[in-house]
Amino acid sequence: AIYAIMAVLSLLFVMRYVIETKGKSLEEVEELLVRH
Repeated sequence: AIYAIMAVLSLLFVMRYVIETKGKSLEEVEELLVRH
């Protein structure tokens, strides 16, 4: 059960991250990675 919860959370995080970075240049993505 714990593994399933972690899998769902990681999937949601990855989907949100991909959506946020889809329209941005590599420089903007690198800036976000450094900032977080």
